[in-house]
Amino acid sequence: MNFNDMSGMKQWGLVLAVAGLLSAALFFSYFKTQRDANESAQKALDAKLQENRELEPYKVS
Repeated sequence: MNFNDMSGMKQWGLVLAVAGLLSAALFFSYFKTQRDANESAQKALDAKLQENRELEPYKVS
């Protein structure tokens, strides 16, 4: 059975199913690595901000 032989409703259903599977795959692969990278960068930023707060009393005006 070809894609063109299917009814319009089945075609849309198949397109939406493929899009959903692709979105799920991206969510658990690419986007997860991006979230992990963001979390790591946020921890580094928090550490640097804490260091800056600790050094603030020694600031020369």
